[in-house]
Amino acid sequence: MPPLHPTQVLPGCSAVPALPTGPAAQKRPEALPPLSLLPPDPAEPDPRPRPRPRRARRPAAPTRPAGERARPRAPPRAPPRAAGRRSRGGAGPGCSRPRGAASVPARALRPPGPARPPQRGRAMSLVAEAFMNQLAAAEPWPENAALYQQLKEDQILLSDNASSLAVQAFLQMCNLPVRVVCRANAEYMSPSGKVPFIHVGNQVVSELGPIVQFVKAKGHSLSDGLDEVQKAEMKAYMELVNNMLLTAELYLQWCDDVTVEEITHPRYGSPYPWPLNRILAYQKQWEIRRKMKAIGWAGKSLEQVLEDVDQCCQALSQRLGTQPYFFNKQPTELDALVFGHLFTILTTQLTTDELSEKVKNYGNLTAFCRRIEQQYFEGHDKDNSGTAAPRSAKRSLLR
Repeated sequence: MPPLHPTQVLPGCSAVPALPTGPAAQKRPEALPPLSLLPPDPAEPDPRPRPRPRRARRPAAPTRPAGERARPRAPPRAPPRAAGRRSRGGAGPGCSRPRGAASVPARALRPPGPARPPQRGRAMSLVAEAFMNQLAAAEPWPENAALYQQLKEDQILLSDNASSLAVQAFLQMCNLPVRVVCRANAEYMSPSGKVPFIHVGNQVVSELGPIVQFVKAKGHSLSDGLDEVQKAEMKAYMELVNNMLLTAELYLQWCDDVTVEEITHPRYGSPYPWPLNRILAYQKQWEIRRKMKAIGWAGKSLEQVLEDVDQCCQALSQRLGTQPYFFNKQPTELDALVFGHLFTILTTQLTTDELSEKVKNYGNLTAFCRRIEQQYFEGHDKDNSGTAAPRSAKRSLLR
């Protein structure tokens, strides 16, 4: 068979393009694209660092119209417990509470242990206070007991002088010696901020009521002979004196403009230099007037206050009658309190005598004050020079 020419095609076959020959066949093939542009091989890891996925932003809460209240948020729900997880009251891994069974707290399955100790701070303080009171009650009354008050001649005011004289009369009725000490800062030395106060051993007690209880713990009481009805009546009259006479004294010395300018401010701030004397006086006046406003006395006039004093004196005069003391023949705490206030009103020089005239209208009350002065202060004044007697006031009932 003769050889075929390259351009010849056998019957039944398609023609195949001939390869280029000559100079075109000797040309170099085109350059391949760089490896970075080639698609990555899924079998090989990508050496380039992957970017961190961005956290989806929380959608903003819808704004509610003005005036609408915010709805309370529901508490988050606890995630469901996985099946086969050890339960708090189960017996082992994989046990779960059967459906319909009641849950048992874990603390109920624990063995009983020691009870939690109570809070001991407050209990220990009360026990210590009771123990100290028992020790103080067991000790006898000392000879160096002292009663503190403001300066007698230049500083003390009407109400403080009446309270101090009531405590002195009570201690004299109990036959307990006490030495009166005058200090310009006695009000700031007191644990309650009020005078008088007594210093007995290592105990400091202020005001008549707590002093009566303190003395009673030592075995000295003026009301042991009274029954329960008489004790209740005595306390009622003592409240009447404190609510009427003491409040009227405070009103007169801090709310009456003439008395404030002529007596109260000069005497109250006398131990201190200017401007401290004025500052302390105005501070005390603001405090007392706020108290008067709280109890409804700020809007009263002086005539109304004097009328209240007259009603109080009338009630005391009717209860005293012709008796030497308010309860039979023995003095009580009420006698000491009434004497302190009435005697101070009768013997203290004020801008006017309207207050003292209200007391002088009742002869049995003035005789009552004169009787206690003679019995408990005249003889003791000669024996004990440290005890202040009512004669140190500007006037006396015995002249």
